[in-house]
Amino acid sequence: MPESPRKLQENIRYLVDQAFARKFVGQFLLFITLVVSVTLIGMTAMFFGLFSQENAHIEAIPHGIDSGFWDSLWWSLNQVVRLHGFAQAYGATGPVLAYSLFLSIMGLVVFSVLISLINNTMRSRIEALRKGDTPVLERDHVLLLGWNN
Repeated sequence: MPESPRKLQENIRYLVDQAFARKFVGQFLLFITLVVSVTLIGMTAMFFGLFSQENAHIEAIPHGIDSGFWDSLWWSLNQVVRLHGFAQAYGATGPVLAYSLFLSIMGLVVFSVLISLINNTMRSRIEALRKGDTPVLERDHVLLLGWNN
């Protein structure tokens, strides 16, 4: 039985390695997976009093649509995407504050992954240009091979 969690961990690591080997597409899919999974985890805050009467006065917690699935999705997504989402949860109950803090930290992670994705894509493109892997579309030029190193 102890072999099963280790095998699962190895399989997940292999899938992540394969995603990074695919450059932009794989990394972007991992980014989307991270955003969706963190948002879904944040949506479970509705089971811990997100829409309770104690939190009815908190402006950052929406109550406009259904005080259920859609409002919790909106709240969770705002906590992940907006960097100042935690500050707007001031005065909420303890579990909601814990969720808000977790989602704000994960929002920083999501933002960092996005910056890293953009940076890696630009770096690989610049490396491809330096290697000369791009086609040359110039005409009426003279090309001297072996001129220098």
